[in-house]
Amino acid sequence: MGTVTMTLDTTIGPIPLVLDRAKAPCAVNSFVNLARQGYFDRSVCDQLANDPGSQLYTCGDPTGTGTGGPGYLFADEYPVTVAPNANGFLAPMLHPRGTLAMASDGGVDSNGSRFMLVFGDTILPAQYTIFGTIGEPGLPLLDAAAATGYDGGADAAGRGRPVTPVMINRVI
Repeated sequence: MGTVTMTLDTTIGPIPLVLDRAKAPCAVNSFVNLARQGYFDRSVCDQLANDPGSQLYTCGDPTGTGTGGPGYLFADEYPVTVAPNANGFLAPMLHPRGTLAMASDGGVDSNGSRFMLVFGDTILPAQYTIFGTIGEPGLPLLDAAAATGYDGGADAAGRGRPVTPVMINRVI
């Protein structure tokens, strides 16, 4: 099991990641394999949420549309496996600053390549698999880029396209 360290080499600077195989082995395996294949190279983080209680970038779609993926899906992992379930719904939970989590369409077992860089304490449904953390040196970079906001109006989830683009040059 153990951890895997990787770095997002981005246009705003290096963002170190620590991936946790014990909590989310499928998510870590998928992310590492996609990164090694160059899947994330030259892709943009296409969404920014920048309101208190919801501060994150969504990345991992090479098309930049927020709808692309690797052509496969995999099962939800931690915290779904430990989250309280009431009346068939998972309780929302805190994803603290520095969380690395899978992004999905909100459905069960809909993980692919999209992931979230959480740079401020954020409440999200438990189905977003947490598979690691963002290293402390990367958080001020995300803060500074997010401070410029997003262009146009936000969607229903309070997200928009970042004014300061965050492009993943490669994952090392």
